[in-house]
This record gives sequence, structure tokens and C-alpha cells, in this order.
Amino acid sequence: KLSFLRKKFYIYPAQNSKLKLADEKVVCKDCHKKSGCEYYDNNDLEKIKNFTIEFTTCKFDRALKILESVSNKDNKTFWYNKGLALRQKTLEIASKKIKQVTQMADVKDKEIIGLYRESTKCFEKAILVDTHYTKAWYWRGRNLLDLKQFKESINCFENVIKLDHHNEQNRKLGALLFIGVNYLNLRNSHKAAEYLLPLFDSINHDLIKIDTFEEFLEYILIPSNFETLLEHLVQTPIAEISTGSGLRH
Repeated sequence: KLSFLRKKFYIYPAQNSKLKLADEKVVCKDCHKKSGCEYYDNNDLEKIKNFTIEFTTCKFDRALKILESVSNKDNKTFWYNKGLALRQKTLEIASKKIKQVTQMADVKDKEIIGLYRESTKCFEKAILVDTHYTKAWYWRGRNLLDLKQFKESINCFENVIKLDHHNEQNRKLGALLFIGVNYLNLRNSHKAAEYLLPLFDSINHDLIKIDTFEEFLEYILIPSNFETLLEHLVQTPIAEISTGSGLRH
């Protein structure tokens, strides 16, 4: 939220370095800009644009090298973009090592796990700057699911649902899917059904060609089916330049 009349910004920095939703803090426009949490200078902004080009063309090592040359590393989008680039680099490496990479893959490779963890730390640093940064919670949750840290992943996606102020339906449905899958991995089918049933009711059944919820549960446990559903529900990783707005994300 932003009031142009009062020139006040509402920010949500972490309290005591805890990864949990924080209450709003009101600052003036000048103080907000000086903090650097959402702003880049012109030199950095040009570098971020170049980073975005390399990221979009899947040149992740080059993108990361450009990003490291940015002077303002307090910006939440710096950490978000680095987390995304590392995640995509991880999946690229994994695709060469594993015949079929899925979000439910049994990842054991040390290099892949190390990159996942590094990516996750970047999303966490973005969240510490802005605990209402929805996309950072979302991708942290995706990483934690891949790392089989199911309970922590559930917390991330629950925050995504709480922060869905822009009514981004696909992101919300994706969060329901991932919470349900996390509970299935925890062997808690009752809790999984609480999240997956609303998803089942919302999706186009012609897409998956099944009629009952029981069939749906069996459907999503098959990796190729799960990937098909993901393509229609979840976000494509998109790098960010900077909002500079003080809005929630």
C-alpha cells in the first residue's frame, strides 16, 4: 500500500532476522529510497537490464557474473534474481545428470543440492528485506520441496496464499498443489486433501481427463502427469528489475 498524498511507504522488514511475516513499518519516501531496499542507481539499473537479457536466454553463469557486479546488494530484487538464476542453473545441470528431472525427483547429487541450498539462501535474504515478498516465498517453497524439507516448504506456500493480494489465481492454485504434495510426502493424506480438493474443483478437467478426486491423487503422483499440471498452473521464473514502489509483492 502506498499513499502518494502523505508520501508514506509501508514496508515489511523481518523482525529479529526471523523468516516470518512481519507487521508493517511506516517510513517516509526519502528514507525508503535511501534504504536501497528497492531502488538501484542508473549504473546498477543498466546492469540489471543486462542480467535480465542473459537470464531470459538461459545464460545463467553470465547472468550471475553481471549480477555480482551490482553495487547495491541490499536490494531485495538482487537476492531474488540471484536465487532464480541459481535455481535455473541447478535445473540445467540436473537435466544433464538425471534423465528426467521433476519437482518430485529424488535429488542426491551433492553439486545439485549445494546449488539448491545457495539459491534458497538468496530467497531468504530477499524475504528478510521484505517479508511480504510473495514471489520470494513461492520460490523458496519450491526449492525446499525439491530438497525434501516438506514442513518448511508448506509454511512458504501458506504465506503465498496469505499474501495473494493481487488475486493471481494461478499462483494461488500452484501453492495449493505444492502444499498438497508436501503433505502427501509426509504421508498425511487427510491434510493433503484439504488443499488438493479445492484445486481439483478449480482446474479444467478436460486437461487431465479424470473425473474423481481419488483418480486425481493417483494422477499427480506420476511424474510426467505432475509436470503437465505444473505447466498449466505455476509461474515461469521471471527476473525482476526493481519496483521502487513500496508495494507488496
